[in-house]
Amino acid sequence: MGARLLVATTKSAHTSVQWSTLAWIVGVVVVAAVVITIIVLLSRRPKSMEDGIAEFSRSLQAVAPNQRPGARPAPGQGRPGSGNGQEERSVRATRGEAEPV
Repeated sequence: MGARLLVATTKSAHTSVQWSTLAWIVGVVVVAAVVITIIVLLSRRPKSMEDGIAEFSRSLQAVAPNQRPGARPAPGQGRPGSGNGQEERSVRATRGEAEPV
């Protein structure tokens, strides 16, 4: 009689553990589905005509901007403050060369 009671108690405890494990797994799946849905909805790109035109305009500006930030100076002007580039510079002697005295 005691063995039957022990088996019945073990079966009911084992069944409740299975249900709680299954409920935990289902809860995790539901939470993951909700989080994935929120991420997908927030990261959608707009599909309206105005947004398409604005995106096209941005891509054109990236390829050929109206004002180039690093425009080169005209030939002969050089960099500001550098003169004409013909100034004398002192040259250090390298190995094997003697400096003029």
